Amino acid sequence: MGSVANMIPGVERASATESLHLYESIINAMQPQEKQDLAIFDAKARQRVAAQVNCNFSQVDDCIAKFLDMKSMVGKVKQLKDEGKPMPKDYQQLETEFGKHCLPGKDW
Repeated sequence: MGSVANMIPGVERASATESLHLYESIINAMQPQEKQDLAIFDAKARQRVAAQVNCNFSQVDDCIAKFLDMKSMVGKVKQLKDEGKPMPKDYQQLETEFGKHCLPGKDW
């Protein structure tokens, strides 16, 4: 069913919007110190956030994993800038600079 749903215009965008709303709720449910230092965002804290947001533990983990992926990507982009290299203009250039499957959540 998932492949058929992706053929309907706007379904993928709606799903992405729902994910963003979920991630925003997860982040808002975290304590300020947990946002600053993910090392203290342990399993107990993740369970608390999952219960507060009404999602499951794996969704909280997925949110944190995507954040860490994006943090890594930002670091790589900063490194390009610091080295005076041009910013990638498309996915092929991104892949050349950062490696295959460099965009979090994308299965190209």
